[in-house]
Amino acid sequence: MLRRARLTTRLYRQYSSSANADPYANFRKLRAFPFAFGESTAKAYMGLYASAICDKDLLGSAVARFLGPFLGENWGIQPTRIVPLYFPAWIADAELKADVSYKDSPKTVDIQLQNVYLPGSDYQVLSSVPLVDIEGELIPSQREPKPWSTAMMRQYDQDISCLPFTLHPIAGLRALKDMETEVYPELKCRLDTVRESFVVHRPVLIPVYLAQYDVEETEGEKRSCTVFIDASSKSGGTYAFRSPDSLYNEYDTGVDDLAKTMDFLSPDNPHMFSFTAKRQKFVGQGTVSLSPPRDIYKALTNWVSMTIRNPEVIEEVAKCSQDQLGEMDSDPRIRVYDTLDRSETSVWMELGAEKMMVRRIIERIDEQVKEMDEDVPEHMEIPIKHLQGQEQALEEKRAELEPSWWKDYVDHKKQDTRSPQ
Repeated sequence: MLRRARLTTRLYRQYSSSANADPYANFRKLRAFPFAFGESTAKAYMGLYASAICDKDLLGSAVARFLGPFLGENWGIQPTRIVPLYFPAWIADAELKADVSYKDSPKTVDIQLQNVYLPGSDYQVLSSVPLVDIEGELIPSQREPKPWSTAMMRQYDQDISCLPFTLHPIAGLRALKDMETEVYPELKCRLDTVRESFVVHRPVLIPVYLAQYDVEETEGEKRSCTVFIDASSKSGGTYAFRSPDSLYNEYDTGVDDLAKTMDFLSPDNPHMFSFTAKRQKFVGQGTVSLSPPRDIYKALTNWVSMTIRNPEVIEEVAKCSQDQLGEMDSDPRIRVYDTLDRSETSVWMELGAEKMMVRRIIERIDEQVKEMDEDVPEHMEIPIKHLQGQEQALEEKRAELEPSWWKDYVDHKKQDTRSPQ
């Protein structure tokens, strides 16, 4: 935890200057959400939560939050420093296969994950939460990010700092290959057996205001917290990290108890708060081919979230990413964030989810048939054949709607495999 505090200090020192270079200059596929509001609005939004954590002028900050535009900027708690910056992230869709042991039987499981949020930087405070609502803000037909340009480094009359990409969504995952996990009771998997059936990663930049608050208390002690906000829309989430060496007494215990009641406190970090209307997820939706699918999928996504929030894992992913960070434009699995492209991919993947459901029903009927008398299976042939017809129709529809770029990628890989070495 102390390391996180040092990282926060280093970030402010590194990015407090307005004259930082553009780290994305050669990344053609990159898109960025513009800042939706300026620094004064950010202070008003973040100050309310900073006041609650630091026990400082809560009433004044509440007035600033709701009446700030009419009263000026000097109401409520003020940050020691504030930095507007772009944080890199990936929005991914994936269909995977993995060899597992389930109830002591070897199986191959299909996994589908849609709207996955992956941090693009290993800066641990900002990387530990999904900064955008992948179930809401990123739905096709809503706002569209813009092609990145150096001109976006100045918005609302302020210079915008930029965190570089340090996490590669494909090469970096090599850090997990030796991991073995039990994501669900009696379901074990070695991650080196996981292979892609389909994967796409879309790089985006998320506008963020990052602010440090320090309140001096008696006897030389102080309360400190870092607050940051998704500035891509006025409904963006606000988050806070309380410094581990901050003063902590009965007041803070009461704050934590209230935060737990309102589901604001992180389940695995007692210093991390997420002030959002609903807890945002790292994985938007998905399914698995094993039964019970909902329970296994929920356990899987919980494991994914805990893994991303683990700072040691993120550090290892960053180490494995270093050699590939300059090659991101050349990989066809890395694509421009485009709402129409995402919508077409979503339709195609939904057919895959439906096909998985039909397959689970067929397998369940097969299990029941084996337990019946010998003459009973004849009466089950009609529904089984009907379901098999549905499965075939879904497979044909999937083949028809399969993204053309993915077909080209698979064909190219096959040609490379056949070519003499």
